[in-house]
Amino acid sequence: MNSALAHLLVAAVLACAGVSACGDIVERNCGLRPCPAELAVEVHGPQDVAYTVHVSASGEETQTEPCIVMTETVCLAYFRDFGPTQVTVRVTGAEEEIAGQFAPEYETLQPNGPDCPPTCRTATVAVDVEQSGQLSHTRLELTRDHGEQSN
Repeated sequence: MNSALAHLLVAAVLACAGVSACGDIVERNCGLRPCPAELAVEVHGPQDVAYTVHVSASGEETQTEPCIVMTETVCLAYFRDFGPTQVTVRVTGAEEEIAGQFAPEYETLQPNGPDCPPTCRTATVAVDVEQSGQLSHTRLELTRDHGEQSN
């Protein structure tokens, strides 16, 4: 267990000491998992390019995260505490970029079980750059992930 997670668990236990609501959480067998990122951007394309994902929304500061390689053709960028109804996503790599706007479809999750805190919202959007084989100056269409799994 990394030290940050250990500190978080110790803080949670100390915060619960003497609080009756925490007894209810223990009795319900609730876990201690935090919420996942509110917005995740999944980039489909050749992973021999180091992609960077930039997200922005009206009234929000632009956030930038590296895309973490998951497979030969998919990388993910995670954005915590960022859940706008309309978002602009820009993916850059090899000094080129693609961009688009869309409305993420959020779902509500309870990662520690029903009736257990926290309750959080999360959405994943998919950006497909495979059509061009590499990033180009061409504007590509962004697609929304509706939770469909491909085999």
